Amino acid sequence: MNSVIYSIFNKVNGHQYIGSSSNVKYRFYTHKNTLRKGTHHSIALQRAWNKYGEDSFVFKIILHSSPEDNIHNEQQIMNLYKPVYNCSKTAGSPTTRGSRHTPEHKRKISEGLKRWVRPPGMADNISKAKKGKPLSEDHKKKLRLAKPGLPSDILLEIKNLIQRGDTLASIGKLYGVGQTTVFKIKHNRYRD
Repeated sequence: MNSVIYSIFNKVNGHQYIGSSSNVKYRFYTHKNTLRKGTHHSIALQRAWNKYGEDSFVFKIILHSSPEDNIHNEQQIMNLYKPVYNCSKTAGSPTTRGSRHTPEHKRKISEGLKRWVRPPGMADNISKAKKGKPLSEDHKKKLRLAKPGLPSDILLEIKNLIQRGDTLASIGKLYGVGQTTVFKIKHNRYRD
């Protein structure tokens, strides 16, 4: 029985987050990791973490519980302590489970996403992070299945355009493929 009800307690103001887990060591790790990265699902807890710092929080076990009773016990403790940092006041269910966005909320999300602009250098940072990382054979297989090769009639058309002297960029745009793919077709290095 390693199921527990736990608390992330703010020593400065006494506010807390209540949760339950059957693997508390891993759960504490994921909470700390997302808080350190600034991506925790509880915005209130994340803001307090940013404001007061990691040293102001204590991760502690409140109660050992059987897995069957975990959610019930968590709810009882939430009712007792009324945690400020929990997104949902109901134990065991994420705030989004079973809920639907209103059309107005969907419109606001859409407008917000349309205004989002990629920060300068973001594409370069992503590219640098991915360069040099070898892909597993399983990953390569999934990529091949996700994007099957070009049909033979399209390959023939591309080869004809190459012989005609069209640019690699114009051929790529016409068929929705990259210049590298057209280059490989030109030099007989393209494989399905």
